[in-house]
Amino acid sequence: MQIIHQHRFDNGLVLVAQPMETARSAALTILTGAGVTAEVQGCFGAGAMLSEMICRGAGDLDARAHSDALDQLGVQRDTDIYTTHMSVGATMIGTKLPDALPLLADMLRSPRLEDDALEPCRDLCLQAIDALDDEPQQKVFVQLRGLHFADPFGRSLFGLREDLEAMSMADVRDFHQKAVVGEGMIIGVAGCFDWPQLRDQVGELLGDMSGSAEHPVPGNSTNYGYTHEKADTAQVHIGVAYDALPETDPDSILQRTATAVLSGGMSGRLFTEVREKRGLCYSVYASYGASKYMGVIWAMQARPLPGRRRRLMCSLPNCAGLVMV
Repeated sequence: MQIIHQHRFDNGLVLVAQPMETARSAALTILTGAGVTAEVQGCFGAGAMLSEMICRGAGDLDARAHSDALDQLGVQRDTDIYTTHMSVGATMIGTKLPDALPLLADMLRSPRLEDDALEPCRDLCLQAIDALDDEPQQKVFVQLRGLHFADPFGRSLFGLREDLEAMSMADVRDFHQKAVVGEGMIIGVAGCFDWPQLRDQVGELLGDMSGSAEHPVPGNSTNYGYTHEKADTAQVHIGVAYDALPETDPDSILQRTATAVLSGGMSGRLFTEVREKRGLCYSVYASYGASKYMGVIWAMQARPLPGRRRRLMCSLPNCAGLVMV
């Protein structure tokens, strides 16, 4: 029987760890409350900026020294921004975990956030928005998300161009101070580690972080319906989103299984019927996404512009649809 350790520190930080006897490596993910739902009006994109900046020096080490220190330990790491969380992920040899933890903790507790990092990070975030024009399927997904979910859950993970262009380093620092706090932070570890040592070290590094993160609850969306957008492309992209069970529902596993059966990759029934048998599109898929408060089914289709065209009908309740031509 697998053992999963769990410890909640006095400041609200939760540590969850699963030892794996056959593993010699360790994987770690740290979730903070610095997702897009924590952003304030006029600073949409602060989460994306912060996720870039925490990799550019932390604690007493500048960007080069901090990166070299992690490289010398063989730590592969990444950061990402999600709806309600910002994540720091890392993998390494298990014996290097005690040495890597202080460096990773500094990325959250004391990132340098130096002024000269603002413009390079801003450019990367703006380039990510520009790149959506070359990825129409992803662009449909971003816009469909905004249609289906009520604010703040429908916000783009990329932020808004006008907010990014006007953002200052003070805005990023304020967002970090407000959103990266002890309460609501979750650390997950799996692989090779010593549980008592890990628990005590995490407590020493992050157990005294103060602050409490806000936890917005999804409201009812009024944006359900059908939307059509013109785009300079030779294809038509169709996206549909409709409400599903949240992850906390006991039947969510059935929802996930049913969606996988119907659209489990190129061998799924959806792909086989719509593309292979009928030849109506280049690609088609559906997926189930869920969180603590809500769930959604995403369905996407891409096909050539000429030929048979059918109007997308969003007859399902609580459903949003978008066609980009």
